[in-house]
Amino acid sequence: MSGNLPAAERWSIDGLALAKRFPNNADCLNSFIALTYDLGVVYEASGSLESARVQYRQAAEIATSTGDDDAAKLASEAMTRLAR
Repeated sequence: MSGNLPAAERWSIDGLALAKRFPNNADCLNSFIALTYDLGVVYEASGSLESARVQYRQAAEIATSTGDDDAAKLASEAMTRLAR
């Protein structure tokens, strides 16, 4: 899963920057949660576990606050996986 991690990181960061411009748009908010989680996956795959934890935690917090139970669960499971 380490095909092109720098490109994946850049794609996620660029997407987050765009989604941040429209915080009141539901689709952008959903994308922000997904991209935050995805950035965690990129960091986890590259061995940057603390950075991955930060992204997963942020994704879980935002997902919980917006009522996206599925995304919150996915991010929480990722944090649990890293805690092992």
